[in-house]
Amino acid sequence: MDSAPFRSRRSPVRRCLGGLACALLAVLLSGCQSVSYYGQAIAGQCQILAHEKSIAKLMADPATPPKLKAKFAQVLKIRRFAEQEMKLPADHSYLKYTDLHRPCVVWNGTVAPALSLEPKTWWFPVVGRASYRGYFREQ
Repeated sequence: MDSAPFRSRRSPVRRCLGGLACALLAVLLSGCQSVSYYGQAIAGQCQILAHEKSIAKLMADPATPPKLKAKFAQVLKIRRFAEQEMKLPADHSYLKYTDLHRPCVVWNGTVAPALSLEPKTWWFPVVGRASYRGYFREQ
């Protein structure tokens, strides 16, 4: 599959800096209690962007394990199906991979008051209200 039309025109560093600018604005608008949360979110997202690689290049690389190549082939097959059969916009989705050398990209936490099933919610500048928080480190 030729991925040339899907190449990003912005380097990972530029995307990371853009993300930092957006996150800084979000922190300034959200108050001091969330500074450490946004800090870890910014660092985690920058780690992903700084180490991402093209799936097409990884599939062509003889050093890529066959098991991982099979997963990439499945991802591209599903992506093609979504675009061609379901007429969903594929855009630039699922064309890059980042190996973070850990079992999960992010750990999501949900909390509720004692003896309640109603989750606590947080408001985030970009996504709005959510009933979980994501952390890039398990601890």
